[in-house]
Amino acid sequence: MKASILISLSLISQLLLYSCSHPVGEQAQRSFSLSKSEVALDHGNLLLNNRSFFKKIVGLDSMLLFDGNSLQFVLYDLKSKKQILTISTPREGPDFFDFPFMDVEIEGNTLYVLSKSFFSTYNISGKNLVRFGTNEIHSSKSNYMTFNFRLVRNDSVLFNRVPNQAVYGRKTSTLVDSTIYFSFNINSGSHSKINVVSPPETLLSDDSRGYFQDFSFHSFIIQNDSIIYNYPFTSKTFIYDNANNKHSTKQNNSALVTNMRKTAKPEIIPTSDWVKYLYTGPKYSSMTRDEKTNNFVRVGAEFQLQPDGSMFNSKYLMIFDNNLNMIEEFELDVRIMEPPLVTNGKIYLMKTDQSKENAYEFLVYEMKSNKELR
Repeated sequence: MKASILISLSLISQLLLYSCSHPVGEQAQRSFSLSKSEVALDHGNLLLNNRSFFKKIVGLDSMLLFDGNSLQFVLYDLKSKKQILTISTPREGPDFFDFPFMDVEIEGNTLYVLSKSFFSTYNISGKNLVRFGTNEIHSSKSNYMTFNFRLVRNDSVLFNRVPNQAVYGRKTSTLVDSTIYFSFNINSGSHSKINVVSPPETLLSDDSRGYFQDFSFHSFIIQNDSIIYNYPFTSKTFIYDNANNKHSTKQNNSALVTNMRKTAKPEIIPTSDWVKYLYTGPKYSSMTRDEKTNNFVRVGAEFQLQPDGSMFNSKYLMIFDNNLNMIEEFELDVRIMEPPLVTNGKIYLMKTDQSKENAYEFLVYEMKSNKELR
C-alpha cells in the first residue's frame, strides 16, 4: 500500500472548481494554495488488509497504521512512502497488548497504548515497559470511559473522560462530577482533574431534551497551554485556556453542512429507529492541526437523500486558520474515511474505495503558503 503519487488536478482547475461549488460564507482570508494528488503506501512484503481502521500521524511525515489481519502496527515514512517499522501485538505473555485500542502514540522510542482496560507503554520492539489498569489512572472509572490521550511530557499524559450517559445513551447514574479531562503522571502514578466540564450543548445533565449518544464523544488536541476540543454533533469548537483558566467557544458555522444535529429521544435507542437516526443528519470529525501552516483541519459529513430514495454520506473538507476562523470548505469528490491526518502542510484522507490490493490509498491536499509559490 505505498508508492505512486498521482497529480489529478491542476491548481487552476481546482480553484475554479471550488469557487463554483461553494456557497459564499463568512471566511477569513486564505494565505495558501491547495494542490490535490493521490498517494499509495505500498505493503512491501507484508500481507496487510488495505482497510486499516486505526491510523494516526505520530511525528513529522510519519503515519502509524494498525493491521487487523496480521495484528501489527506498521509505521510509514511519508516522504519515502516506505515502511520503517512493524510492531507485533501478541495477546498473551508478559508483553501482551489489550484489545481493542482506543488511542496510540509514539514518542521517541516509546509506544503508548490506551485500551479499554489498560494504559501501557512499550519500546519499539514491543517489549512492555509499564502497564496501568484504567482504574489506576483515574478514580471514577465506574462513571466514565476514556478514549483519547495526548502526551504533555514523557511522564505526563492528558486523558479525556466521557461520561457513561454519553456512552450508553441513558442516565446510568447521577452526573456528580462533570469534568471531562484529567492528567496522569506515569512516574508517580498521581492523577488530577482539569477544570473543564461538559458544555451544556451535550445535554448530558438534561435528559429531558434528548440525547446525542455516540455523537457526544469529545476529541481534543493541545496547542500551547490550551485544550481545543469538539463533538461530532455540532460545528462548534470549545477552547480551554489552562494558563488563564478561561473557557471560550468558536461557532465555526459551515455553509455546507448543518451546524447542529437533532436530538434523539431516549426511547428510540434500543429500537430500529436509532439506526435511522445514525444515518441522518450531520457529523463532524475530530479537529487536527498542522504545525507547518498553523492551520486546523476537520471533515464535516451529512447524509443526503438521493433521487432514488437512498442516502449518500457527502463529506466536506474544512480548513481553519490559527485562530480557528474558517478559511476554506468544499465537498470532496472522492469517498473517504475520517479523520483527516495532517502533517508538514499535507492533509491525508484515506479513500473508502481501495482499488489496490497491496497498498493503502490516500487522497492528499497540500497547503502551500503564497511565499512558497514565489
